[in-house]
Amino acid sequence: MVLVLYDFRADGEDELTVSEGEKLTILEKDEEWWKCKNVEGVEGVVPASYLEVGILISPIFLYLRILVIGNKTKQGLDK
Repeated sequence: MVLVLYDFRADGEDELTVSEGEKLTILEKDEEWWKCKNVEGVEGVVPASYLEVGILISPIFLYLRILVIGNKTKQGLDK
């Protein structure tokens, strides 16, 4: 399983629209694009840089990840 770090809107027929915090199953890995399957069974490619692998996906992790990303975004906007 991998965790989606950022929202991604599919532009091509082979791409998969995903949302931040969503969990996906990896089917194939390429350098820049990974073919994944969502919980509904829909398959498509997603940019590898939008995914995080090898982590413990738990509600606490998701909460902390959102806090960190949210703080970084907020700090960037305040400047």
